[in-house]
Amino acid sequence: MNFKFHIKQDFGWPCAMRISWFDQPVLFKILMTMKLTVLLLTIFTLTVQASVHAQRVDIHVQNERLDKVFDALYKQSGYAFVFNAKQLQSAKRVTVHLKDIPVEQAVKTILSDQPFDYAIDEKVITIKAKKVGPPKSKIEINQYEDPDTKEWVIEGRVIDAETKQPIEGVTIRVRRDGISTESDKNGDFRIVISKNGDSEFYK
Repeated sequence: MNFKFHIKQDFGWPCAMRISWFDQPVLFKILMTMKLTVLLLTIFTLTVQASVHAQRVDIHVQNERLDKVFDALYKQSGYAFVFNAKQLQSAKRVTVHLKDIPVEQAVKTILSDQPFDYAIDEKVITIKAKKVGPPKSKIEINQYEDPDTKEWVIEGRVIDAETKQPIEGVTIRVRRDGISTESDKNGDFRIVISKNGDSEFYK
């Protein structure tokens, strides 16, 4: 379809152009056609994205290497996996039985107990080390006065607030005197301070 425009010079303003009233219905049709085209392209893009994320796979493996599981996913879905082979040396063997589930859900399930995270960009899945923050510590303290020296004794134990496991290497420092100690492999520590001492805990 060919459209012709009737452009008129507006002599009231130098170098100004305007479209005559006679041609405005044609311009309206062009604008509506452009809007419809953009709408159709948007719908098509969303449909393609939805179909990609809804792609389903079947994975049945027993005590398999993680990179081999990625190979199986690639063959079924066409998703490429990008990862550092050295990082995968710390990966656990995989045992899963997944049937007719979306690719992203399969990857999430497979990596649920692995030290890795993932990011999906179109049909490329990048595997990266999972960011692990420091454990939330809890300090159990017993403070008493030594009857012979009249000094304060602080004994305690540092544990993980969630797992209750001991945390080694936590520094306990007396701010005023600069005296410090560290928790041992059992999370235990002991420090002697004067009565006016003020203790701070650092990990």
